[in-house]
Amino acid sequence: MLRRCNGNNTEELYRRTWLITDALENYFLMRDKWFEGPKLGLRWLADNDPQIFELFHSVLRSGTLTPGFAPLIRTIFQLSDSQSQEPVYTRFVILLSHVKPELFSKTLAQEHVNYLKFLEETGQLELCGPFSSHNGGMIIVKVDSETEAKTIAEADPFVISGAQSYEIRKWELSCRANKHMGLG
Repeated sequence: MLRRCNGNNTEELYRRTWLITDALENYFLMRDKWFEGPKLGLRWLADNDPQIFELFHSVLRSGTLTPGFAPLIRTIFQLSDSQSQEPVYTRFVILLSHVKPELFSKTLAQEHVNYLKFLEETGQLELCGPFSSHNGGMIIVKVDSETEAKTIAEADPFVISGAQSYEIRKWELSCRANKHMGLG
């Protein structure tokens, strides 16, 4: 389901729009609750399930191709990663580099950490941290596309503020589960 709405052609855009619309009603139906429409449904979520409400808010605020889209759909439809897609041995590495160190502040650093916590809570963050031998750091995310990785990078408070720039690298994993990329 999520794979078929991952790109930017017209059909995939339609599927994403349909899925986010359908997800709200299905949230209530799958929990044996009466769905009273989007206005009351979203208000109920804000009061009773703030985590799901925040995922909806994140997706709707930025459009459907956001870091929070897949976790929202997986959570509502109670899908595990294995049910929504085949195993993926790809990660995206976001390399952060200092551009304007004078923009760094304790507040900005806390906003960055809060953002990393959000990525962790939504299952997208694999690893992260600063470099000890270089200015900047690295964030490794598990998402379906480079577009999603770019969306994550561009939503990072360090990048938004202009304090850091980013580069994205697609990283193919070599591990026992994929027989070391078919060679071992």
